[in-house]
Amino acid sequence: VGDVSIRNVASMETDKFHVNTPETYVLGLSPKAHYDMEIDDEELSDGGTDNGGTLVLKLPEGIDADVRIRKRP
Repeated sequence: VGDVSIRNVASMETDKFHVNTPETYVLGLSPKAHYDMEIDDEELSDGGTDNGGTLVLKLPEGIDADVRIRKRP
C-alpha cells in the first residue's frame, strides 16, 4: 500500500499543514469544491474535492514540505 497521510480539517476553508508522504487525503472540506494548493518549492496548483469533501494530494516521493490549501471563491 505504501505511505499515506490523512488530515481532517473539519469545516476549515483555509489550512496549512506539513506533509512527508507521497499521498495525502484531506477530509472535511466542502463537497465538489475547487481549492488552490500551495506547496513549498512547487508551483501553485488546483484541485477539487469529491462528493464527500475529500481532497487527494499526490506528491513526489520523498516530499517534506508545508502545504496550504485555500478554497476558491
